[in-house]
Amino acid sequence: MKNLIPVTTYSLPPKAILKNLVGQSVKTSLAMAMRNGSLIVNDVPEKLDVRMDETAVGAIINGLLYAVVSNAKDTCIRVSAKETYGNMIEVFVKDDNSCHTYAVACNLQEVVPMAEKIGGDINITNEHKNVTTIAFRFPAANEELEYLAA
Repeated sequence: MKNLIPVTTYSLPPKAILKNLVGQSVKTSLAMAMRNGSLIVNDVPEKLDVRMDETAVGAIINGLLYAVVSNAKDTCIRVSAKETYGNMIEVFVKDDNSCHTYAVACNLQEVVPMAEKIGGDINITNEHKNVTTIAFRFPAANEELEYLAA
């Protein structure tokens, strides 16, 4: 009798709707935002979905929102996203009344390695006097798993 070698099958992670992931993070940060007199708006399009580790992406978005909300006062924080090049997604967290960009950047120290671990990166810009935007860019799908599933 021949030895049977088990065959491992790979499947892509289920699609996660990005707007829902952001919505969960907004719920987590809403009480702190309200205490600081701020509002959070989820402007992420409903058609964007990701095939990445939903928990990791959610934790990173939580970290981005925490960094902004904990340093925001009397402002409107907007979270938006777009797909670029058909295989990358960018999530933007924008604060139009930011006075503590350095503190926001310090709060991102724990989130940056998490983003790098899934093949993403985080950038922070201060375009105008009080406008701070954090951009989180990451692959729309785990390419390694896509290759193995094919």
